Amino acid sequence: MTNTIVALNTLGPAPAGSGPDVVGPFTSLGYNLIGIADGSTDFTATGDQSGTTATPLDPWLDAALADNGGP
Repeated sequence: MTNTIVALNTLGPAPAGSGPDVVGPFTSLGYNLIGIADGSTDFTATGDQSGTTATPLDPWLDAALADNGGP
């Protein structure tokens, strides 16, 4: 996995954003943002950012697509 955002997902019956976003082993090539990486391994490459259940990372993405002035 590289250059990927995985955050605010729901696994199992938990409310949205409260469970882990990824589970199990991964191979990171760097620059990933994982909101809650509890139960997962290998997000330690250059540029990786990962949160925990106690301190989740918010990707600060808008819920809907929008015209942000690009081409």
